[in-house]
Amino acid sequence: MAAATVAVPSATVPVGTVVSQSPAAATAVAPGAVVTLDVSDGPDGTTPPPSSPPSSPPAGSPSATTPPPTGSPSTGGAPGGPSSSTAVSASSVGRAPVTCSLPNVAGLTAAGATGQFAAATSSSGTACGLVVLQVDEGSTLVATGLVVDQVPGPGATVAVGSTVTINISTGPPAATGGDSASAGAQDDRRGGLLGEVAVPVRAGPTARRPRSAR
Repeated sequence: MAAATVAVPSATVPVGTVVSQSPAAATAVAPGAVVTLDVSDGPDGTTPPPSSPPSSPPAGSPSATTPPPTGSPSTGGAPGGPSSSTAVSASSVGRAPVTCSLPNVAGLTAAGATGQFAAATSSSGTACGLVVLQVDEGSTLVATGLVVDQVPGPGATVAVGSTVTINISTGPPAATGGDSASAGAQDDRRGGLLGEVAVPVRAGPTARRPRSAR
């Protein structure tokens, strides 16, 4: 048998579904007879065209294989030049660290030394921002209130914002109380020995026992 389809309008049967057939079901037909199928094409008699998938560019076309050129609006870079991220990375390569060289403040007052460190500038010309820490130190060579030493030393290279310690003289160390008491006790002993006077002792008459009568 052979089948032939005929599109017919139908408000009740979905589009593409058989509405009826001719000859009807269970009808005896001769071999090779043609059976007509009435297929619904919608209530108004128009079948919507089948949807087709979006076409993709053929393999090897420029849109499929070639990335957008550098500098196009999608990359955000300048026409013909490197992108912004590449430019930033290139500018940061090989940049030397910013450091500070410490001045010599030995013999200055605490205020003078602090001013010297505050005025120090870095290798890039900006302020070093050094933090100054003062420590008292007894000294018999440096006058009271002046800088005895500094750590790190003069000319040392440090990072911006580093801490510098200056030792401020408090004068000669005072004698301890134990030494003074010992010295005073020794003086008292010397005075006592010198102040002693020898008193002579005279021998008195010797008492004799009387002889017994013989």
